Amino acid sequence: MSNLHRILVPAGVANALTPATALFEAYIVKQVGGFTYTAARGAWADDTGNVIHEPIAQYDIACTGAQFNSIIERARKLWPKEQCFFAAHIGEAWLTR
Repeated sequence: MSNLHRILVPAGVANALTPATALFEAYIVKQVGGFTYTAARGAWADDTGNVIHEPIAQYDIACTGAQFNSIIERARKLWPKEQCFFAAHIGEAWLTR
């Protein structure tokens, strides 16, 4: 049994596949076998109070904690200008038929 994790990363315009997202997705597939992608939109206030809206890519990944830590590190390398990433441990995950 694995754990379900989620990470949000920057998305391209209209959630188009960018070189960084292509490399990120290839890394996830190589490490854990797959993911579920959802296009989303995020908003937050910066240090000056300006609200920033940005397209984001949400990845749900069934993996171990150690595997997810390596996925987070890959995101940091692919998007070095990002100040932070949203990452979460959702709970247990398994495949069923």
